[in-house]
Amino acid sequence: MTFVQYRRTLPGFMQSAHLVPSSWLPMSIYRLDKLFSPRSVALIGASPRPTSPGRAALHNLRSAGFAGAIHLINPHYDEIEGIRSSFLDELPEPPD
Repeated sequence: MTFVQYRRTLPGFMQSAHLVPSSWLPMSIYRLDKLFSPRSVALIGASPRPTSPGRAALHNLRSAGFAGAIHLINPHYDEIEGIRSSFLDELPEPPD
């Protein structure tokens, strides 16, 4: 178990420092921007079938006005709704 020094200042009180397990610290959120505001996404298993979850996800992204790059991953189709479909290792850059 790793211990770290945790400093905390409460309004009207002095700053206190304690040695606590690192798992007790608040979670850092600086890397969540790619989850909540991605610049690009990859839909694995995208399909032109009307009832497929991949097509529903594509429809939802488009209707919500997603402005980033949408990469469709399905080796069985060359294109789905006007977007080129490819293999995961053929993407020009990793999606967020």
